[in-house]
Amino acid sequence: MTAFYADEANEWPVYAVERARSWTPSGPRTLYRLYDETSMYFLGAEGDGSLSYVEHRDHNAGVVPVIRFVDEDDLDSDIPGVVEPVIDIQDRLNYSTFLLLMAGSTALTGSVGPPGWSWTRARNRPSGRTGCCTPTAPKPASGRSTSPR
Repeated sequence: MTAFYADEANEWPVYAVERARSWTPSGPRTLYRLYDETSMYFLGAEGDGSLSYVEHRDHNAGVVPVIRFVDEDDLDSDIPGVVEPVIDIQDRLNYSTFLLLMAGSTALTGSVGPPGWSWTRARNRPSGRTGCCTPTAPKPASGRSTSPR
């Protein structure tokens, strides 16, 4: 919906326009609703881009029945919106959920890696190699080795 104000200090707009979708037997149709102080006008979009009058209904409100909603005070026209302030919180929640799912998967299978792989501890390996663990691929049925190089 788009509302048009004579002055930004006014509480009520001069008129407002809303785009809506209407389903007819011949298929979907785009309708526009134009609101003013006395009525609501329905305009239909034609195939050539023009608008045609459909009907109007009186609302008897005395003003345009549209209320301005500003999420935060507009002191310097730098309003972040409704979603932007919670993006960081959602990212932290996603990361925490990921860590919990990984911990649960590790506790269930006992391995951290692709299914079927096992991990060899450093104490069981020959000396001179560094690192904690080395992944060892499962032996395929044909006898070929698929361990990483």
